[in-house]
This record gives sequence, C-alpha cells and structure tokens, in this order.
Amino acid sequence: MNYIKELNAFYSQVSVSGLPARAINLFNALMHINNKTGWKETFTVRTSYLEAKTGQSPKTNDRAREDLQEAGFIRFKSRKGGKMAIYEIIPADQRVVKFEELDEEEAAPPEPKPSVDPTEEDDRNEVNIFDTFLKAFNKQPSALQVEDLNAYIDQDGLPAELVALALEEAGKGGHAFNFAKTIMNTWAKMELKTIEEAKKEMEDHKNKRGSWSNKKGPDRKQPQYSNAF
Repeated sequence: MNYIKELNAFYSQVSVSGLPARAINLFNALMHINNKTGWKETFTVRTSYLEAKTGQSPKTNDRAREDLQEAGFIRFKSRKGGKMAIYEIIPADQRVVKFEELDEEEAAPPEPKPSVDPTEEDDRNEVNIFDTFLKAFNKQPSALQVEDLNAYIDQDGLPAELVALALEEAGKGGHAFNFAKTIMNTWAKMELKTIEEAKKEMEDHKNKRGSWSNKKGPDRKQPQYSNAF
C-alpha cells in the first residue's frame, strides 16, 4: 500500500463524503498503525492505544469506525471476551465510497500527480513525512497540512528528506507547523536539494545571528533554528 497515494485519495474523497472529524482522526491513526505493521491486510489494535493516538474516547472511536465502515473506507470486526477488534483498510482503488452528492466523474480515484523524478515518490515513502509530522507535533496532519506538505514536494521541488528535516527542526524547538513552513519556504527559495546543503544553511544562519542581535527588532523573515545541528 502506498501511504502518500492512500492519504491523497482519502482526503480527495473525504472532502465530499461528509465524514465527521472523529472519523478522519481515526482513519489517520489507523493508517499510521497499519504502516507500522508493514501494511498487513488485517491488523488488531488495543482500544487504549487508539484512544491515545486519536485523543478521543472509546465511545467516540466506536462511532468513528462505524462512520468509516459505512462510508466504505474500512472494515472491522468486534470480538468478545476482551479480544482486540480486527481492522482492514480498504485500498483506494478497491473501495466504493458512499458520497452524499457525487457524480460518476468525481467518484473516480484521483490520478497521481506527475513527478519530475520517477523515484521521488518512492523516496517520499521511505522518509514517510507523515510519521515525521506525528513525531514532531504529536498529532496527525490536517487535510490542509497534507496539501501543504505535498505542494512543497510536487510544486516547490523540495526533496522529501528536506521536508522531514524541517518538520523535525520545528518539533525539536517546540514550534508549530507554521515554523516548519517558514523553513521550507526559505529552502525552496534557495533551491536546496540535499540534507548537507540544508544543514550548512542552518549553520550559516546561526553564525549570522550574532550580527542580527544589534538590530532594533528581531528578524521575522528567517527561521531561528534550534541547536540540533
């Protein structure tokens, strides 16, 4: 299963499927968990673990999985005797999503965006920017944030490794996603392509901070990197 394609398809479909926020949150958590299992066809997960990953109560997650199953995104089977429920994520090219109002043309899975480098998408999956986002900010990205992350790669030409590095840098400094966007905007403008170039830019930036301290106010156009590198 392709993490990026599946999430892109999900957010394209969810925009017209009428799914509540609780279901979107649970789907993100299930995708993350299934990715960790190596994309098994079916997998089990503890209720307490889902509660921790989603920040939602067990009852809310129960309603959310009903929403997802009814809409055609997952299948699940509850088991008695305290056994964990069995989940199956239906791949985008196999599911028939129930939409509120959707014509046949819109119902087709979206075509993947062309990539300048044919290996770029595979690289993105190896890096897994969504796992990096979760580790950096302790939550799953929203639909708009997913669009932003994909745009930095597909439109601005930032390698996935640099997107992940920007997320890590923001997380280490205790900053929000907007701080990572500031870093990525800087790197995209400078047309950086490698980890080495990005780390050198951060070091150069830190070395210049001493001269900026004499200014009347802080420079708000450039990110203030952490001391991670």
